Amino acid sequence: MKKKTTIAVLSVLLILCAAVSAAENAARETVEVRLLPNKEYVSVLLEAIERAESEIVVAVYLFKTNGYRNNYPDRIVAALGDAVQRGVEVRVLLEKTEDADSFIDRANAETATRLQKAGVDVVFDPPSRRTHVKMVVVDREITFVGSHNFTNSGLKYNNETSIMVVSPDTAGKTLDYIDGIGR
Repeated sequence: MKKKTTIAVLSVLLILCAAVSAAENAARETVEVRLLPNKEYVSVLLEAIERAESEIVVAVYLFKTNGYRNNYPDRIVAALGDAVQRGVEVRVLLEKTEDADSFIDRANAETATRLQKAGVDVVFDPPSRRTHVKMVVVDREITFVGSHNFTNSGLKYNNETSIMVVSPDTAGKTLDYIDGIGR
């Protein structure tokens, strides 16, 4: 009986040690953070979109395209469409205001049409609350967050700064946040 009790206690201790070890490993997740000032952002973002394998989620206040291939926002639309063709699930959340004459609404609606033609799932936030975020999550691992609106000015000319965080935990929390906006 004593031997069985000792084995049981040792088994429980072994399981507890494994659980503590797993928790410590999760707490020590390696996180990569990269500052992306000005035009550096769009090249790194496009590269991440081009490498995406399963999912891309975008939430952005202003996404202003103009139909010109060299325009940075139009390049993002094309890259998102290419991702859809590769079998990647792509969702975009855009701002919608309560103002019938809103420049933001017109720009986002035009871009939404282009995105939908490329096979991208587009939704608008509830107009009762402004969504001023600029976030992208790629493959539930890479998160982009910062000041860059998806306009040619914001991506090419303005002084803007965003960061890229490589962390499944951060990506998961960001997706939870984005998913909560549409509710």
